[in-house]
Amino acid sequence: MKDVGTAPTSVYPYADDGMDSNSLSSSSYSPIPTPPSSSIDEHEETEESRSQTTCTPQSEISQNQNPESMLSAFDRLTQEQKNTAIASAGRRTDDPLKEWTPPSRDECPICFIPLPIDDKSTCYRPCCGKIICKGCIADQIQMFIRDSGDEMQEEMIKALDQCMFCRTNMYGKSDELNRAAAENNRPEGMFRVGQLYLADEKKQEGIKWLKRATVLGCGKAAEKIGDLHLEDENSDIHETQACFYFNKAAELGRVQAYVKLGNIELDRGWVASAMNNYRKAAICGIKDPGLVQVLKRGFMVGYITREEYFSTLYKHYKANDEMNSKSRKRALHKW
Repeated sequence: MKDVGTAPTSVYPYADDGMDSNSLSSSSYSPIPTPPSSSIDEHEETEESRSQTTCTPQSEISQNQNPESMLSAFDRLTQEQKNTAIASAGRRTDDPLKEWTPPSRDECPICFIPLPIDDKSTCYRPCCGKIICKGCIADQIQMFIRDSGDEMQEEMIKALDQCMFCRTNMYGKSDELNRAAAENNRPEGMFRVGQLYLADEKKQEGIKWLKRATVLGCGKAAEKIGDLHLEDENSDIHETQACFYFNKAAELGRVQAYVKLGNIELDRGWVASAMNNYRKAAICGIKDPGLVQVLKRGFMVGYITREEYFSTLYKHYKANDEMNSKSRKRALHKW
């Protein structure tokens, strides 16, 4: 990989090269607060039920996104944890998420529809820093095909390489443009530079760029740091650090982090908080068969009430409708 430089200390004040987020408070400028001993919210479960929790390996938690693995966490709960969660739901008179507002989502700069949650349905343009939905890109390709005639293949390549927003030709310039974006303090560019360093096994330098991107508001960078903590063998310390960064990622709009928080909390036996995080993920519009099945299982067992379950489903479908368009549906079938 071409060297993209180091994170300048004048903008990135952290002195550490590792993943310990406690060092974030060591500098005079610390936009991210020092994570507490446990960054997970307070719950109604008892201390005794928490002490009985048996955690699964961290690498397994980070990958638990399929329905079977997510549902298996329910089977690992002790009877006391199950009874506590059911009793807690039975005592509730108000929805705990009644006043909760989902993080705002950016809009596609072309069609002005909220961007899809799935990264595969969007495309980042490092030339101008815009994130464009693939529905608009598919429409651009169709326009070139319609007007190109015999030069179809050449025009399709042109359509894919040219930015729809600033008209920059990006052919063969991806790494160079990402470096320029990072040097201009664009969070998405910093995140991608960090990813390049991690791919080259330069972990410490990659984490520096990821932390800097987090400070400037990139939720994907915070989520990635959380994933790196889950991959660490020291589960007691790094699981708490992962929760801190997943919480930060969710606050910054990376709503996929709610599912990962729910997985960790459910594995610890904190059922009430885990179900709240699963509900937040669904309300934001995440399309995940495992997530829907977990909510259904929670409702059938009694971990969430009927009103909470159906309210979550209604908001889930509403959020998806707001992110849908005919162009995006066509792009989804083609790509």
